[in-house]
Order: sequence, then C-alpha cells, then structure tokens
Amino acid sequence: MENLTARFALHCQQSGRIRLMTINKRRPVMADKRRCFPEGIVLALLVIGCLPSFALGQQTSLDLPQQWKFQKGDDPQWSASAFDDKDWETIRVGKPWDRNYDGYGWYRLKLTIPKTWQTDASLQKYQHLTLLLGSIDDADQAWLNGKLVGQTGLPQGETVAPVRNQSRVYRVRANLIRWGKENVIAVRVHDARARGGLYRGPYRLAISNWTDLVQLRLGLGRGDGIFPTGKPMEFMVNLENHSPQAISGRLNWTIQTDEKTDVHHESTSVTLVSGTPQRVRCRFLPAHPGFYFASCSFVGADGEVSQRMQLGYAPEKIVSPLTREPDFLDFWKQSREALKRVEPRFEVIAQPPAGNPQINVYEVRMRSLGNVRVAGWYEVPKKPGRYPAVLRLPGYGQNMRPIGRCQDMVVFSFNVRGHGNSQQDVNGKPQNYWIRGLDDKQDYYYRGAYLDCLRAVDFLVSRKEVDSKRIAVIGGSQGGGFSFATAALDSRIALCAPDIPFMANFVRYFQTSDWPEMDQWIIAQEKRTWPRTLRTLS
Repeated sequence: MENLTARFALHCQQSGRIRLMTINKRRPVMADKRRCFPEGIVLALLVIGCLPSFALGQQTSLDLPQQWKFQKGDDPQWSASAFDDKDWETIRVGKPWDRNYDGYGWYRLKLTIPKTWQTDASLQKYQHLTLLLGSIDDADQAWLNGKLVGQTGLPQGETVAPVRNQSRVYRVRANLIRWGKENVIAVRVHDARARGGLYRGPYRLAISNWTDLVQLRLGLGRGDGIFPTGKPMEFMVNLENHSPQAISGRLNWTIQTDEKTDVHHESTSVTLVSGTPQRVRCRFLPAHPGFYFASCSFVGADGEVSQRMQLGYAPEKIVSPLTREPDFLDFWKQSREALKRVEPRFEVIAQPPAGNPQINVYEVRMRSLGNVRVAGWYEVPKKPGRYPAVLRLPGYGQNMRPIGRCQDMVVFSFNVRGHGNSQQDVNGKPQNYWIRGLDDKQDYYYRGAYLDCLRAVDFLVSRKEVDSKRIAVIGGSQGGGFSFATAALDSRIALCAPDIPFMANFVRYFQTSDWPEMDQWIIAQEKRTWPRTLRTLS
C-alpha cells in the first residue's frame, strides 16, 4: 500500500523530527573469568548477589515518599524551609493534580538525610547529590532548604515553556544539606492546561558520581537537523563539568545509517575543567541521501555519558522503490467501486454551543465499506459563505475531537473505523490495527480505513458551504499515511500535508525499526512469511 505515496511529495523516515536520547552509565567491575572458585564459595557469592545493595555496604540513595504537602496558588515564601505547611492538603505524587485546575501549585516534602553519607568516597570527591523529580506538567522550579537547585521551563520573566515529558534531574551541592536533620524540598509548578503537577516518577535523592555531574548535549544552533545536498551534516557537542574535579576521558562520535551501519567515527582525548564549558564541532558529508544517527559519548575511567540525535541529509532525494503487485490498480479500482455501492446515509447532528462562539459544531455519522458506521466532528463558521475545508485524520489509536479554532475554514476531524466515535462496528481494542486481516488483502484493516477516508471526502463534497475545489487533508503518523493514501486515491484533494507519516515505505520501515508485534504475528502460523506479508502491505 505504500505505493499510494508515488503521486505525492517526500518520503519521511519513521519520524522527520529530531530525536534525542541521553544515557548515563557507570561501568560494572567485571570478575576475572579465568579464576576458579570452590563450590562453597560460588554458592556464597550467589547468595550475596541476591541481597539488597544496602546490605553489602552503605546505601547511597533514598526513594522519596509518595505523600507530599500541596497548595494551589503562588507565594515566594513557600520555598522557605521554615515555612509552616501543616494546613496544606496531602497529595500523592506520581499522578496529576486536579484536572480542572490550571495555574500554580506548590509541593513540599520534609526528609532526613543520613549523616553516614558524609563519609562516602563519591560525596567527598564530587561534593554533590542528585535530585530526581520525574516528569512534571508543565514547568517547575525546585528548592532544597530554601535554595534554588533547578528549574525547567520557568526562566526569568516567567515565560512558561511546557516541557512536560522531560525528566527533571537537578544537582544539589552537599553544603546545602542538614545532615541527620530535617531538610525541606519545595517544588513550584505551573500548569497551562488540562492535568498538571508531579505526574510521573521516579522520585529519588542520591549521592552523585561524576556521570551525574558531566553534562553532554548535542545541538544544532539555529538549524533544524535537515541538510541540503552538498552541505555537510554539522552539529555541536556541548560539554560541561559541574563537579569540583577535572575529569579526563575520550570524546567519541559516530555516524550511522538508519539501519545502524557505521559510516564514520572519530575519537579524541578531552580534559573537562571544572565549571568551564567546552564545545566541539562535528561535521560529516554523507555519500547518499537519507536519515542518519549521530551518537556522541564522553568515556571516563569508570563510566560514560552519551547522547544521540537523528539528522536528515537531502531527504527530498530519497526514492522509495515501487513494489506494487500487478493487480494493484485493479484492486483499488474495484475497492472504490465497492465503496460507491454502500449508501452513505449522512447524518449531521448539531452539538450544544461550546468554546468558540463563531463556530457551529456537528457530529457527522455515515456508512462506509462493509456498511461499517464511522463518524467525525464537523466545524463550520457561523458567517454564511463557501469555505475551504480541512480533513483531519487520526494517528494510531487517536480520538479526533473538534479543535474550535478556525473561523475562516471548515474543519472535519474524522475518525476512521476503530477510532474515537467510530467504534460501533469495529472495536478499537486491542490497538493492533496493522495486523488485523493481514492474511488477505480483501480483509485487511487498512483497505477499509483508507476507504473510510474517501467516504469523508464524499461528505465534504456534498456540503454547499464547502468549496470542493479547495479540500486539504492532514494528519500525523498514521494520519500522515492516511493523508497520502487519501490524496493518491481521490483527485478531489487539492492539498496533502502529512506529518511524520507512518505506512510510507513498509520495506524500509521494517529494516530500520523493531516491531515484535509483527514478528509474533508472522511466526504464529506457518503460512505467514515476510515476503507474503510485504506483498499484502504493498
């Protein structure tokens, strides 16, 4: 089915967006494999290996309690360790606060940090602890004993930048700790909409190793990670050592294809001076268009820190090979004719006023291939006239809803079978759409789903307020694949704007990604093979 993209623009690899992954690792100490032990000693070692870490030596981390004090509102005095919070409510972290509250909220926690930590070799050497506060929705500032130790999304000027999925890891100087006494953590959170707060852990305080104190970040400057033909891919490695000690090691960077094949590698010795940022510029000119992984690591004596990002080189020149079967055109001609034989039975149901007073909202119901009931949300400006229309299509398992923003166009947020309000005949659970009916091209889920999208176009064309010469289709991920397919199958589409499209090139997709679900489906029956599966997907 990926060949439906042949009439439209670019192939995009899995995700056209830059992806960053950071890893901090401490290397394990390996035993000498040549050494032999008597059986009794081996048994003793096995027993010791099953004991908790604190039984073998001093515990160097604390899992923070789940119950914190909480107060809605905002007052700078709430960061002070001496502030009396006894009248605040108790709230459990690890889940959002009240979904109906947007604004500022404060969390406070009192805890005792063991005196024995003061003798730990890592603490004496690096003079820091690491505070983990998990993911916070949307932005936050954190204090320990009245001193600001970190913030995310709340810079000076109170400009809030939502960073809800970023894990909070803050460095705490050891001289802020009241050893063996009460310490206070205070966290100020701002939530812009929907759910907010300390919604996902872990929550922990630990003695820092150097890998917690060396920051390695890959950056693009003002670029977007997409490089044109003839221009080398370029990125910056930003290193900063927040420990009091100079740390020496090797800086390694590698370029890999999206199939994880190494195409370039460089390594150099680096000494990170305490408190002095260092930058290293990396450049590489690929031989072929495509998407590449840039990986960088700083390796020290007993650990490493690393980060990886994805870059694109001349992606508009990537050509997906046509793999269509001889009956491809006949198959889709017959499928469209089958859809025409199903009476659409459009129903347009007005919804109560909500949100934007300049827009009318309707639920639209209809029948698609196999007489399956499908539906969506239709938004029309109240001002009379003919408008361009946008057909919005869902990502994998997404429930499309009205957006309430556009006063100069018609918006149809449509749910294909098994999504949102289109589950009367096709259940959305489990979300295994792409293996449903895959044994037979006539029964395959996406045959019906693609034709659902064409039925949505039928509806738009039937409306007098829609300018049928100006219909656009958009969607992300699976919705991007739907956008390609709809535009390829229906000449009434004037504009196709897919975002990170899924289902664009299945052969390449399975070469560059790992989907155990598909592997399990194939091995479940002897007749199933990868060539046969790819023929259906083509």
